Amino acid sequence: MTREVVTTEVIELVAAGSLKEHGISGPPTYPGIQSAGFPNLFMVGGAQSATQSIPRATERQVDRVTDLITWMQEHGMAFDETTRAGEWIDHVHSGSVSSLLEKAESWTFDSDGPRSARAYRLYAGRWPQYREKIGDVERDGYRGCTFRSHDGNN
Repeated sequence: MTREVVTTEVIELVAAGSLKEHGISGPPTYPGIQSAGFPNLFMVGGAQSATQSIPRATERQVDRVTDLITWMQEHGMAFDETTRAGEWIDHVHSGSVSSLLEKAESWTFDSDGPRSARAYRLYAGRWPQYREKIGDVERDGYRGCTFRSHDGNN
């Protein structure tokens, strides 16, 4: 995993601004897959997603995106945007507090440059906890997501 993938410097989206601009206080993802302000942009293996077992985490994230797109099609929705990035940032941060991670000077905290505020860029929780969090979002009817149809209706 490279620093650019996790700090979102690679992706620039002209219409809505850049992910880098949105990530000034840490990568704004929910739950490590979507970023507020970027409808229908799904980042598998991106910032604040599970990193403990990359193949397993990637498979679960792809399943989550596939299930979400299927749900959207079944309900006539065309656009999805997350609204709960702050909640996820707090959850991710809580996993690194009071651990050796909190003291690290590393690209995982964006400590090697003045581009943004210090925030943990990965997911410090255990794999079962991450899988459970994604499941909670799905079971709650994709809580934290705002949907719109092609004609703009919710």
